[in-house]
Amino acid sequence: MDKCILQSVITVNLIRPGDLIEYCTVGNDEQTVTQSSIDTIGDGGESAAYVILENGTILRPNKHSLRKIDLYDEFKQKLIRNPLADWYRLEKYILTPGSMTPDDDKEHDEFYETNQTDVSTARAERRRKNKQR
Repeated sequence: MDKCILQSVITVNLIRPGDLIEYCTVGNDEQTVTQSSIDTIGDGGESAAYVILENGTILRPNKHSLRKIDLYDEFKQKLIRNPLADWYRLEKYILTPGSMTPDDDKEHDEFYETNQTDVSTARAERRRKNKQR
């Protein structure tokens, strides 16, 4: 078995930028499931942690459940199928802070200090700056 896959199986509740997930809102009667890749994981502590997806959705503990479909291998820069794609609430995962968006001038330091209610505004500003480059 590939060493990367074996390590990922052992840490099945670890999510990091680049992973492909399916998610839904906890307590929603319709339980619509959507798939997206993780763009950014903010380190706001256990209760204030958040995950920003490529589709712009912000996931928060106690509000979302997810399952990791594919694991991102940062060395080979490709996705690897997760053989144990079980559903868990976001607060049950170990979040690895980081971003898939390149950071040439350390903008992420400002970004992580942003108040959690301003996450979407900060992300829009960051996209605008990246487009100007």
